[in-house]
Amino acid sequence: MYKRIFHIVLFLVPLFSKGQSDYAPHLQRACLDRVSGELTLLFSPGKDSCNSFKKYRLWGRTDTFSSFELLDEATTFNPLSWKTLLPNKKRWQLYVSAYYSCTPGDSFLSNFLYIDNVPPSYVEPDSVSIDMSNQNLIAGWSNPPETDIMGYSMFRVDALGNNVLIDEQNVLFYSFLNSDFPSKQSGNRLAIAAYDSCRNGGVISNFHSPVLLQVNTNPNYLCDKGLQLNWTPYIGWEVDEYEIFIRDADRGVLLHQSRVVSTVNSFAYILPYLDVRLDVYVRAHKNGALISSTSNRVDLFVSDFPKPSKRTSLYFASVSETHKIDLEGFVNVGDSFDVFYKSNTSNWLLMHSTSSSGGKFQLTHGLNDTRIGSVSFLLIRYNECGQAADSSLIIKSIHLTGSDRDLQWNDNFQWEALGDNPLYIIEKEVSGNWISIGNTSNKTFTLPPYGRYQVRIKGESTLWAAEGRGYSYSNPISVDLGFDSSLLDTFLIPNAFTPEGINPIFKISNPAVSLGESQMQIFNRWGAIIFQGDALIGWDGTVNGNSVPDNIYIYRIKALYRSKRIEKAGTVLILR
Repeated sequence: MYKRIFHIVLFLVPLFSKGQSDYAPHLQRACLDRVSGELTLLFSPGKDSCNSFKKYRLWGRTDTFSSFELLDEATTFNPLSWKTLLPNKKRWQLYVSAYYSCTPGDSFLSNFLYIDNVPPSYVEPDSVSIDMSNQNLIAGWSNPPETDIMGYSMFRVDALGNNVLIDEQNVLFYSFLNSDFPSKQSGNRLAIAAYDSCRNGGVISNFHSPVLLQVNTNPNYLCDKGLQLNWTPYIGWEVDEYEIFIRDADRGVLLHQSRVVSTVNSFAYILPYLDVRLDVYVRAHKNGALISSTSNRVDLFVSDFPKPSKRTSLYFASVSETHKIDLEGFVNVGDSFDVFYKSNTSNWLLMHSTSSSGGKFQLTHGLNDTRIGSVSFLLIRYNECGQAADSSLIIKSIHLTGSDRDLQWNDNFQWEALGDNPLYIIEKEVSGNWISIGNTSNKTFTLPPYGRYQVRIKGESTLWAAEGRGYSYSNPISVDLGFDSSLLDTFLIPNAFTPEGINPIFKISNPAVSLGESQMQIFNRWGAIIFQGDALIGWDGTVNGNSVPDNIYIYRIKALYRSKRIEKAGTVLILR
């Protein structure tokens, strides 16, 4: 025993001898496998200038009061790593002696080194969060003070508190697979521990758990547009406040951003509109630090009321023969609606209200005299929340007016607004039936001369032909355009007259002839002209104011009218 101690003392002298240290190996690290008891020694060899290396010897002891004992030998000069099985798993103090044949001494001793069994310092995640882009759980942490950290073990902490190893990497940031931590499920709890080059593992940290967000629409959200946000608290550090983000993903617009205190884990929000795709997430802010953690992102489509099967519309406003207005239109089945009306100068007034539509409907408006002017109508549809959902275009009854033969009327507003080119048919009443007497695409028409009848306008459109009605009637008006005297173009010439009797003038009768278009000459029996003048005014049986005697006289009548030339001659008898 004493000899071995003395032997060690002798070996210590060369270790500190200047000039010989270049030949001594340098021990860097000693690691012990706690399961197998295998030692791994990392070292750098000494100098061998004359190529006379013989062997290395590994010495060790388990306490400072014991002698070093030979543990192993190696004959390879530059092994870098020495593995050997130790007698036990205690913390050995080690050194290596190197032997050469050409050096002044026969051995050189390395530095002394203890087996490294000290674990790294405690480390835990700075933050556990959910990646906004791929929705994977991510975590980051800082290095402990030790310089020989070789990596970090990452654990999923299950519901029973067991630490399930997921991966080991020498990183300070890690993105986990969704299969390891499903970001839309609860129970995502991450713990970590650092390990050094000897695989000494530090204490496993407390687990960190990110915020789990759930977003639901209110049961009556179509009416109140309400959202309800609920989230679990962040676990791992003290939360100062939670920040709420609600985005319109379609338009890229931030609809809402606010902060609530750490004791709050729910939030109610009223959407400004529906039919929108939302991105919603919550961010936890650490108390007293610029560290935060983002929850899972909830992608939510908030639909609006289902679109009606057909457009809310008034198909036509047509004047009936009783001076009322027939209306027809469509409102989505089950929705309520109001129909409003007004004359040209009045305000909108409620005409009709229905609490639940059956779809296509027909109404009659009798509150305005259609002979006075047109009436405008507007339909407003309400959804099941009683909110105005949409409306029809304004539609106007066709009002017909006329001055002599010239007719004028208005468009019904809707046709032009929808880009239609209606055809207007002019109809007149004949024996209780309406027949067409012309058509135009304009809103004016000139009637042919003569006649007394009723006339109306039938506006034809293709807009609502599929609904079974493609026309609207105007109000009817009566026209009196005079009598066509050409239908009675007949000369009536009396053969006698009584100047002082009931027939005192000898003249023609023909409604087709106007003043100035005819001439009369009267001859006595000797052929002398005793009268000449307009045949429509006639002769009173005098010459120069004196009555002629009763007798038979000769007449000649000429007429030029309507491109006609007429000559008549005969005799007339004067009777007194």
